[in-house]
Amino acid sequence: MSTLRELELQQVAPRLLELLRQQGLATLTRFQSISVQQGIMRGNSQLLVTYDYDEAYMIGEIALLNRVASDHNARALVLCPNPHQAEKRFRSLSQKCRRLGIEASEIIRRRKAIREGAGSGRVVITTYTSLDIASRIKPDILDRVVYVLIDRLDLIGQPRIGERLETVLVTLLSHTGIQYAAICPPLEDLDELGKWLSAKIIEDPKKDVKLIFSVKTFEDSEDSLSDLTEYVTYRQGQVMILCANIITCEDLALQLAGIRTGNKAAALDMRLSPEHRDDLRLLSREIGEKYVQCETTLNLSKALSKGVAFIHEGVARTQRRTISQAWEDGLLPVIIMPTRFAIASGLRGTVIFLMGVFMQEFGREVSQEESVSMLTEWQLSDVLEAAGRRGIDNEAFGIVVVDNESERIRVIGKYFEKDQQGNLKPRLGEVDSLMDETENVQDLVLRQLCGKSKKDEDPFSVIDRTFWGSSKTVTDIRQAENQDNKSVEKLLTLRSTRSTFSRAKEIPDSSVKFVSVRPDKIEGLVHSGSREIWHYTTLRAKDGVSCSCESWKYQGVRKHRLCKHLIKFARFALNEKDTKPYAAGVIMQALRGLEVYDELEADRLIIRDRGGARCTELGKDVAVLGVPVKDAKKVMRAIADKTSDLKTILRNVVLIRTTIPREVVDRVLSKLPAKTVEEIVCQDDMPGIVENCLEELEYINSILLKLLHSKHAARKDSEKLEDSLLLILQSMR
Repeated sequence: MSTLRELELQQVAPRLLELLRQQGLATLTRFQSISVQQGIMRGNSQLLVTYDYDEAYMIGEIALLNRVASDHNARALVLCPNPHQAEKRFRSLSQKCRRLGIEASEIIRRRKAIREGAGSGRVVITTYTSLDIASRIKPDILDRVVYVLIDRLDLIGQPRIGERLETVLVTLLSHTGIQYAAICPPLEDLDELGKWLSAKIIEDPKKDVKLIFSVKTFEDSEDSLSDLTEYVTYRQGQVMILCANIITCEDLALQLAGIRTGNKAAALDMRLSPEHRDDLRLLSREIGEKYVQCETTLNLSKALSKGVAFIHEGVARTQRRTISQAWEDGLLPVIIMPTRFAIASGLRGTVIFLMGVFMQEFGREVSQEESVSMLTEWQLSDVLEAAGRRGIDNEAFGIVVVDNESERIRVIGKYFEKDQQGNLKPRLGEVDSLMDETENVQDLVLRQLCGKSKKDEDPFSVIDRTFWGSSKTVTDIRQAENQDNKSVEKLLTLRSTRSTFSRAKEIPDSSVKFVSVRPDKIEGLVHSGSREIWHYTTLRAKDGVSCSCESWKYQGVRKHRLCKHLIKFARFALNEKDTKPYAAGVIMQALRGLEVYDELEADRLIIRDRGGARCTELGKDVAVLGVPVKDAKKVMRAIADKTSDLKTILRNVVLIRTTIPREVVDRVLSKLPAKTVEEIVCQDDMPGIVENCLEELEYINSILLKLLHSKHAARKDSEKLEDSLLLILQSMR
């Protein structure tokens, strides 16, 4: 059956059918046909599960256009993870909307989200963060929305953007009659996600690229990496190399391009044709025209001329856009980036080299902190499954490179499982919601208290609409007042992922020993299953919990996630004769952390009385300000210091909110006002970081304009600075 006939049977809008015919859409894939048969054109919410995100987006977009074209009163949203992805979607979708007589608009940057008239179109393409801000300032932006297309639902577990996506979806779930089409890769907890959005799960049946996964150790990593990369490029493949941080990426790129002196054998000889070399020289020249004074630009331009690119947050926005397009067009043979940048980037390659299972967060790297984090199962699966260009590659490879054989065995045991033929396959990760962190819960509760909620509605009821509350069947986060074993088990479940809790059950009781038992502290040892060592675990009523294992040290579980050793130790302590009298009380006090009302009251955002809690005028201002509670509180504290001038306030808030180096913030502020960003950037700067600093300053200044009263000394300076910042940001496009 032809595509148009199949869509006609679903009563798709005639104008849309004509548009699809003109664009040459001939057939739907098997995956898209299943989605249509399961009712995506008839208003059924669906979870589109596939690694081919563009294929899923295509059918989601057709369903969106059908809903909006069939009802002149209907509106729709497209939620994207980052501005680059949102800009691509907007360019494509806005043209189709124009042909159908539908107004499309975008809310991609934060500065656009706080402007009047933002999101006025019937189809709105936006990022998670921008829609979160816009919906706070102008709640009616969500009125008449009947369709929401979510690009990468699984990212609700990703720091910084995950909580913004979940907050937006919690707000949308308070409205009725909305159809959701959510795109995500295969996950361990698909059923829970489907129940949360009341969506059918549609899984992609095809496997058109053969993926081969492996974990390797190289005696000489540079030579071996060069040999394998050359082998792939000789066969018209593309190689992605993922490193822990920016410095490693740039050093490796210059080494492979033969620019940096050192191991000459590591330099690539990719046997490029003369025409290909000419195209690379043109690309190199185009990249070098922007920020010509920066060393980052100079190195990038040189490496590009040799067919090697590096891309990260320090590269300028326009340069990142150009490099991404060149990669997707097949012009670049090799691209190197930090692992964190590759997550949800949408870039695919024939071979993915993952250099170790550790990465450094961008903020910590910029602030020159040495701490690194270990990849989660979901993150490793996400980057390795980016191997394989659909319709181009017949085989693709995801390779983890480690230092030694013992590390190789541990990585395989932690991140991989074997299929029936004995081949390695990454474990499916699970979405780890961030909504149980105190500041995120405070944000939701304050919006519920100060927003348009129903009379006498419990402000904590909003938590039931979060994925965390839905998947963990949370009914009341204040349940920690009970100290029985059942409540402790519940709290341990809330503070761990399902896979971690499952692995904790596999640890035998013989692998646990007590070292010290007191009414306020229990200490002991848990034997490692992968290595012949014992991990030291501690439960302290006053100071919290700790473990000597690497998961605790590198995965950031100190904030709100427990490792398998702590779960096993806590459950073991609950049932042992010597510790049973104290265990429940110690564990509950050690794991407490959701004191939602206390901090909101201390910051004068709410007032508690016999009738419960109510919002103050300051709380109402913060709730409609368009920023999360934690951002608003930082600005208010800076304003409270009446001796500070505008630039001091801005510097203090930027340094608190971000990890941009102080010297960069001070220098940028000293050169403001300016007309272009070129006047601010110097030779040693990474232009992307300066651009981030300018956007952050504009964001903070826009908050100040809403908080400062008309007679405040800094008000006029803030207005002048806003005009200058908007002019500079316009020049960066």
